[in-house]
Amino acid sequence: MKTTTLFLTIVLFSINNFQAQIGVGTTNPKSAFDISVANPDAPEFNDGLLVPRINNFPTENPTDEQDGLLVYLTTTNSFYFWNAALDIWTPVIQESTSENTHHIGEFYGGGIVFYTYDNGNHGLIISTEDMSDGDEVEWGFKDDDISEAESEWNGSGNTLALVEEGVESDEAAGLCNNYNSGNFSDWYLPSLNELQLIFKSLYIINKTLDSDSDSNTYGLSVNDSYWSSTQQNDEKSYLLKLDHMKAEKKKKDEDHKVRAIRAF
Repeated sequence: MKTTTLFLTIVLFSINNFQAQIGVGTTNPKSAFDISVANPDAPEFNDGLLVPRINNFPTENPTDEQDGLLVYLTTTNSFYFWNAALDIWTPVIQESTSENTHHIGEFYGGGIVFYTYDNGNHGLIISTEDMSDGDEVEWGFKDDDISEAESEWNGSGNTLALVEEGVESDEAAGLCNNYNSGNFSDWYLPSLNELQLIFKSLYIINKTLDSDSDSNTYGLSVNDSYWSSTQQNDEKSYLLKLDHMKAEKKKKDEDHKVRAIRAF
């Protein structure tokens, strides 16, 4: 990390002071910072850019000036960038291909697939209805700090922590934990990052549910806000406003919509 920091410092110093283009592996850079390989048709194993690898997100969030900061999270095998506008780490998503085993918008596993990876062999499924018959509910645990439920990506782990702390059956995580569509018992309250993935597939989700001729299924309204399982502190937890994909911290005893997800 010290080597990387020193390297970037040298690069930025050079750009700021000399206004020159920097080339690595080339004497004729085509941009401010151009990395080239000796033989594109027969690259070496070490031809590439190694993004900083981390096992957990930093406890202190980056600043607004670090908007777009890129890291590789080893626990999810995924790239994330710092989204200063939303004040969260956001996953870099790969588009699905026609070779996928499962695809976004497919009815599968008790709900609808809204995210896939590993060529469609794995992914995430969203329920076809809101919890509590569409009624808004509390997050729960007002004035209680559930530190094990603060992951921005691991909704399953957050939900398990809330269940172990005795979440009520009519609270957000309790409703998802007790949901059993498709006879599956592993539904959970999505994390903040998982809610963002839902938003990215909202068009397909809503189009599919509105076209299935089943009055018991329905899409997500952009006028609503949905609870995540990500706690902010003892007073507030995160939700996502669908009208502009804005993450907000709200008091735990406020009422908002809830929808369950599960992994496959």
